[in-house]
Amino acid sequence: MKKKRNSRGHTLIIANILIFSLVAVSFFMYPKAEEENQTNNKKQDDSTQQLNEIKNSPDLYPDELLDLAEKNPETADFVLNYPSHKDYLDDNLSSLDLSSVPKLYQWDKRWGYTMYGDNLHAITGCAPTVLSMAALYLSKDYKYTPYYFARLSEEYGYYVPSVGTEWSFISDGAHIVGLHAEEISNMQHSIDSVLE
Repeated sequence: MKKKRNSRGHTLIIANILIFSLVAVSFFMYPKAEEENQTNNKKQDDSTQQLNEIKNSPDLYPDELLDLAEKNPETADFVLNYPSHKDYLDDNLSSLDLSSVPKLYQWDKRWGYTMYGDNLHAITGCAPTVLSMAALYLSKDYKYTPYYFARLSEEYGYYVPSVGTEWSFISDGAHIVGLHAEEISNMQHSIDSVLE
């Protein structure tokens, strides 16, 4: 006589294996998550300390930088260093990895303290920075820095005082440096279609 297999017993064994696997995975992942939490907490503490230093000497900073630091705590270090780095420029990006689109910020100390239009690049340099990221990746040419595109925008009249960069600079600026750009709808299906 054949014994009927106990499917309930097999289910319990499989469930126990799954639970054990989840516990084991979380055990190995927990130290990494805890380490990331500690790193994030340290960054937050550093930003808070830097913001306090800025608030103690507001006369050293333009109002726009005070607003930038208040709204974007990740810029606190950049703003804090403004008095000693005013007009600083070092846009040599030759060590940048261009195997993927580089992540650049308009408030980067390498160009953020320079003027773009009627304010600091850190405040007004969004369009040149975005165009720079695309051009660097697509062309692999290190000259296409945010500072380069800020100068190009000014030279061709795309910066509007007290307003910022004209939207057309993104496509026109790309064409000026030999890249193809076209404007698409901001509807999800249009974006998905282009990404595909």
